[in-house]
Amino acid sequence: MTISEQYRQLNKHLHELGSYGRKGDKWAARVRELIGEYQPTTILDYGCGQGALGRALGIPIREYDPAIAGKDQPPKRPI
Repeated sequence: MTISEQYRQLNKHLHELGSYGRKGDKWAARVRELIGEYQPTTILDYGCGQGALGRALGIPIREYDPAIAGKDQPPKRPI
């Protein structure tokens, strides 16, 4: 289990209010540094919210958020 049902429901409610999960872009500079340092082949944004980090990075990333329909399927491991 990646998240308790109670916590998932709380996050879902916060997302439905409209302003939660929209600030991941503030981490984009640090994530770019980490990408440069570690050269990952894939990136998973766990708790991606509305996808602000992925948009700010401008590169394909895998998004997972158990509280958002369409992004709530546990990610598959890369091959």
